[in-house]
Amino acid sequence: MINSLEQSKQDLVRVAKLAVIGEMAASMAHEVRTPLGILKSSAQIFA
Repeated sequence: MINSLEQSKQDLVRVAKLAVIGEMAASMAHEVRTPLGILKSSAQIFA
């Protein structure tokens, strides 16, 4: 019973960490994609 609870706690911590990593990755992708989109639009206008 105690092992099961400890395993569940570890699983919950792991899932929470992965969720934070996923949110950070999505935020970083957004921050990179936005300026690239602006540069692409500007290049198309100048072309």
